[in-house]
Amino acid sequence: MRNSRLRSVRVALAIFLAKIRLALSNRVLACVFRLAFKRSVSRICHQVRVALMQDFVPYHVGFQHVSRETILAQHQTMVATELFTNGREQVVLIADGTYLFCQKSSNNEFQRRTYSQHKHRHLVKPMIITASDGYIISSLGPFFTDSLNNDAAILKHCMLNDEQQVLSWLRDNDVLVLDRGFRDTVNTLNRLGLQVAMPSFLHNRKQLPADEANRTRFVTKNRWVIESVNGKIKQWKFMAQIIQNSTIRFISDYLDIICALINKYQCSAVKDIENGREIATKMREMLTTENRLQERLAKHTGTTSLHWSKHNAANFQFPPLTEKNIRDLTFGSYQIRMAKSYIIEHIRQSQTNEEEMEFLVELCNEHDDLVRARFQSRHSNNKNHIATVQFDNHKQQPIDAWYCTCSAGAREVGMCSHITALLWHLGVNKAVISTDNHPLSASRLIKAIDDSTHFSENDTNSDDDNASARNDSDTNNSEDDLS
Repeated sequence: MRNSRLRSVRVALAIFLAKIRLALSNRVLACVFRLAFKRSVSRICHQVRVALMQDFVPYHVGFQHVSRETILAQHQTMVATELFTNGREQVVLIADGTYLFCQKSSNNEFQRRTYSQHKHRHLVKPMIITASDGYIISSLGPFFTDSLNNDAAILKHCMLNDEQQVLSWLRDNDVLVLDRGFRDTVNTLNRLGLQVAMPSFLHNRKQLPADEANRTRFVTKNRWVIESVNGKIKQWKFMAQIIQNSTIRFISDYLDIICALINKYQCSAVKDIENGREIATKMREMLTTENRLQERLAKHTGTTSLHWSKHNAANFQFPPLTEKNIRDLTFGSYQIRMAKSYIIEHIRQSQTNEEEMEFLVELCNEHDDLVRARFQSRHSNNKNHIATVQFDNHKQQPIDAWYCTCSAGAREVGMCSHITALLWHLGVNKAVISTDNHPLSASRLIKAIDDSTHFSENDTNSDDDNASARNDSDTNNSEDDLS
């Protein structure tokens, strides 16, 4: 690009970046940058897009812009290397699709093929591939979102058509970390010599066995970075809003430019790739560990079942814990964030004193080293999960074992959010219930919305009163007719 009478190269780039970062209209941009016509904005954005695709994007995104050696040396985390590789020169990649919403179209075929039955909206789906630290290697697509274009079909298409010469970049035994939506492409990837790391499936079971739950934790420990990258892309408001169909032709260029800008000027999701060796080693050692508490509880069934009594957690002595203790047990922070929401929902008004709140736990009558709590499922009103903890007050590490009835509750590599909630409230909060809510706390939202299922005592009897009144009226009318 060159400077012109209308604008400099610097101003042109500023207009384009304001367009994709803030999603401002051409009319607003023309006003802000003192251009006479809004069409000038469209022409400038076209010129900048072409220039960036030619002189900037090829050096910062795409499989050919970076070598395998660079990814291994600078962008592969120690956690991914320890959990998924055997010490050889194996690259660990993470792939996932994201959504870009678009308008309806007067073209019936385009309207059908961009309608997602999952999201119930019109959209297109690009495929993002990153290194294990969140560095964006490539963005592919976008693709249609009809039933023929799910995540598995899209990835299979990219591999078999050798998009961006991906097959020459990959090597045998490289690892792809995927979610369950890619299950139909596992055989294809294996035939290409690639390994696949994917969460396990329940297959009509209520709970994953301990070994499968442990291996699933390996995947979630690494796959979160792709969600972080998708979030960074949506921070560019042009990608977060409904994209006009007139722009769909250039959406691939816009996406590549945004990914290149993220790689060039933003930090990766994982800042220190060498951090986490000890955690990964410990996780790997625990991979085949069976859940001891699950086996212990399974012995007490039928006539030998255990008996539990409810108590207020404030009256129960539990060994103190720190946030670091919890993090060492969960191998991450996600469960801690979720645990706080479970704690808030579990707190109830005391039955003995209406002015106080209580956190109910159940203590085992036969064994004084067991405590459990029933947590309401955050997905269903008809489900609750029982989180049980075995502890010893006389040990430096007082938590001996844990088990929960949720689908991932049998794992030993980390723990679910329900167990974390129980440990956090009893050990870290020391069973103290805080009544101070931040003005923006989500707990205040419930009081701001009305519930049509709640009635006052007068309203409860109103239907009966109205029915009796109608009956009396009908009786009086019939007597008048007879007279």
